Amino acid sequence: MLQDNAMAHAWREYAAGAEHPAKVVRPEIARSWARCRKAAINPWSNTRRYVDEARLDGARNDHERLIRVADPVMRVVSSLLACNVSLMDKQGYVYHLVSPFSNYSLTVGQEMREELVGTCNAALVQVENKPVRCDYFEHYRVCSQAYSGASAPFLYEDGTFGGAINLNSPLLPLPPNAEIMASVVARQLRKLFFLNHKAWQPLSSVEFFAPLFALLEGALVVTDGQGHVLTVNDEVLGTRKQSSVPPYGTELLGRWVAGGEKTARKLMALPVNDPLGLPPDTVVEFGRSKQPYRLTAVRQCSLSAKQVYRFFLFERYSEPTSASKEPAPASLQQDVVGKSPDWREVLDFVDHVAPLKVNTLLLGESGTGKEVIARAIHNRSGRKGPFVAVNCGALPRDLLASELFGYAPGAFTGANAEGLLGKFEFSSGGTLFLDEIGEMPPDMQVGLLRVLQEREVTPLGSNQVRPVDIRVIAATNQDVAAMLEARTFRNDLYHRLSQVELTLPPLRQRSGDIPLFVEHFNRQVSTDLGIPHSPFSAEALEAFLSYEWPGNVRELRNVVERCLIFCGQGSEVLPEDVRNHILRRRG
Repeated sequence: MLQDNAMAHAWREYAAGAEHPAKVVRPEIARSWARCRKAAINPWSNTRRYVDEARLDGARNDHERLIRVADPVMRVVSSLLACNVSLMDKQGYVYHLVSPFSNYSLTVGQEMREELVGTCNAALVQVENKPVRCDYFEHYRVCSQAYSGASAPFLYEDGTFGGAINLNSPLLPLPPNAEIMASVVARQLRKLFFLNHKAWQPLSSVEFFAPLFALLEGALVVTDGQGHVLTVNDEVLGTRKQSSVPPYGTELLGRWVAGGEKTARKLMALPVNDPLGLPPDTVVEFGRSKQPYRLTAVRQCSLSAKQVYRFFLFERYSEPTSASKEPAPASLQQDVVGKSPDWREVLDFVDHVAPLKVNTLLLGESGTGKEVIARAIHNRSGRKGPFVAVNCGALPRDLLASELFGYAPGAFTGANAEGLLGKFEFSSGGTLFLDEIGEMPPDMQVGLLRVLQEREVTPLGSNQVRPVDIRVIAATNQDVAAMLEARTFRNDLYHRLSQVELTLPPLRQRSGDIPLFVEHFNRQVSTDLGIPHSPFSAEALEAFLSYEWPGNVRELRNVVERCLIFCGQGSEVLPEDVRNHILRRRG
């Protein structure tokens, strides 16, 4: 989350005219941003090029053999990762797409060259000529920033670019090694392409996909249509390095699953048309270490005549030991910095309300640390579920509704064929943080109010009511009284959210904490960037204290970071260094 915030800030600065991207931006992304600016691409543009159907048909004819080879492989990858998978020629023209979303065609028939679409994985792979990825705020154009993407090139024998395979996931992040996965798929397709079509038989075998299965996160169990185990990954086997097993059925799986044969039979009894037959919070244990995992999703895809189930067992967790049951003091949690009387009152508030299951409304200017306090409340609450943050102002209305409530399979055009678990359900047992709650559309406020009142949620397109155990912390930097008067914020929702309410003080009211923040960010940024710790002179600290910090803690961190990058590197930071960067921010 901190990295996402840093990238968002870096992009906003560069889009607003900063001379160079911040150091948090990866070198290949920074180079691409610079080329986009030179090409006069508008980062706020949302234009698409006209699809020439004749050219698209011609490209499909030219690549007919590769499409025939690639399509079944692409369908498996798309199903396993719940993402779009596309093929692109050496001119950057996308001519084939497999998507888990109905009627998704945003990239088919488009040229994905950097000078046309800005920074994205499909454009970057053509320039870098190697596997690449591009996530969210790394995209140059804002219209692409809901995507996580990775690409790998098809290389000619002389090493030149001959096209690429692209993975793109709207909203949800691709796995950390997604570019390696794309590279594995590209290599497998190249191998198949040069085989006689009679030798395409490997497409129906589990062994063909073993290199991809080995890279997938979580525990993976692959079965045939009768529930016999065909292969499992190392996460299931634990310390054993075996990668495939004979098809002995549930008795074999029972050796690895907590509960033995009985639990294994439950896993194998999932009907083909109902991959989510187990409750999302089912706990299973894999491997010799018997580490427990929480089952959050079950995906299903088809390999020829075989059925393949993938069990996503994310959220590795353990019960707290007697030594770890007591949460760390708030003052020791990351970024909860301060000793001033105003901030001491905030920390006392956290200590008081954290154990109580009450909805909380956090008010205050942007950059005062509302999410930091929300996390501190969750960490001290004793709730075992996750802390989930949703920015209500960052997503379009329709996407926000899907994110919060989830949806049933096939609920609407473009929906994931397997449905989507909403944040209300995902955060059950934990805390849901709704940032920028003032940006939530009024009609959605009605749905939120019902969830808070009834403690149950109905996914979009479904009649099934599901109970949820959530604690909601909401935050806004807007004037709540003005919103209530203008009727952009429902009065009944306000009273439901503000069972307890806290206004965070701006940094100018807690100036005594500024030296603490300077030293905290000095050490944090030095560690993150791998540069020497640089002392700030007493006069430099006076320069910090003489400024009112309209951007609050977020702005202060940015100035500390700039001082370390451009003036520090181990040497003392002087007052003129601080003033120069503050003035630059004002401009």
